[in-house]
Amino acid sequence: MFLNNKYFSKGIYNGSIGVILRVLDESLVEVVFPISTGMLIIKVEKDTAYFLLNGAPARRTQFPLQNAFSLTIHKMQGLILPYATVSLGASMFAYGQTYVAINRAIS
Repeated sequence: MFLNNKYFSKGIYNGSIGVILRVLDESLVEVVFPISTGMLIIKVEKDTAYFLLNGAPARRTQFPLQNAFSLTIHKMQGLILPYATVSLGASMFAYGQTYVAINRAIS
């Protein structure tokens, strides 16, 4: 899952789900994303975030990607998924969670 809006103009935004095709080097990976017109392959670079940690300057460099083989219902809101497996047990604690989870899948 892509974690920022860097490629918004190409239809890839925060929450877009893709598949890593290959690692080109330690700072560049090739990812394919399904979009409305087909498949889009993008070379994704690492991003660096600068922040203060206990008052000292710090930085973190990582790919703006996250595993997406499991999502919370909160994260699923607004997504359209080709299929979904939903646990309908006691973990459904808020009104409407089941509807949101089931309604995200198109099949």
